Amino acid sequence: MARCRALAVFDEKGKVVQPVRRFLINFISQDNRTGSVRSYAYDLLRWWRWLRVVDVEWHRATSAEVRDFVLWLRATTKPRRSARTYSASTAGTTNPITKKTYLDDRYKPRTIRHSNAVLRSFYDFWQRELGSA
Repeated sequence: MARCRALAVFDEKGKVVQPVRRFLINFISQDNRTGSVRSYAYDLLRWWRWLRVVDVEWHRATSAEVRDFVLWLRATTKPRRSARTYSASTAGTTNPITKKTYLDDRYKPRTIRHSNAVLRSFYDFWQRELGSA
């Protein structure tokens, strides 16, 4: 299974995913914060895993794959390494003092919108790269 470590995305064979690496190097060179780079890397990891499941190469993905990916994000639960313990009772509820919602096991619309922005940025980068080649 693909994984993300140290701001690099690795495929299921343990090799660095070069298109993502080149994109992230460019992203870093634009003076983006480390947290943003990490966030983009994890969004691209999730996308890379999705493409493997639907058996589509990254450069052949279309808006149909993005649509299906968004629908999947809306319907699925986030993978967890271990079951919730203490936080199980508060997941998805609202903190009575701060009025903020506790995290739950679903992807929020904000996360899905961010993922779409990352994909748009990734493919825009590659259109520019390939257009200048």
